[in-house]
Amino acid sequence: MRALAALPLTLFDDQAVLDVTDDGHGFEPAALSDAPVEARRHGLPAMRARLRQLGGTLTVESAPGEGTALSAAVPLEAPRPDPSDTAGRSSVTASAVPYGAPR
Repeated sequence: MRALAALPLTLFDDQAVLDVTDDGHGFEPAALSDAPVEARRHGLPAMRARLRQLGGTLTVESAPGEGTALSAAVPLEAPRPDPSDTAGRSSVTASAVPYGAPR
C-alpha cells in the first residue's frame, strides 16, 4: 500500500510555509525524544536545526495510524547573525529525495 502525500508551498508577506502531509502509518512525536540515542534518526532534528538557522520553525503533528503533517516556516527576511555562533556559518544547503525513493 502506497501513502499519498501533499506538499503545498504558501508565500505570505513575511514568511514562506511548506506543509507536508501524508496518509501513512504516522508515529508518536513525543516518543522521538524518549528514544535511545542509537534508535534516533537525524531527519527531524536536522530539519529543525536548519530551519532554526534560518530563523524559522518546524511543527510536527502525527499519531499512530493517522499519518503525519509537518509545517516548515521560514521568514522571508534574512535572519540576523547569531553572535554566539563561533563557527561563522551563514548558509544552509538541502538536497531533495523523491518521495518513496530508496535512500
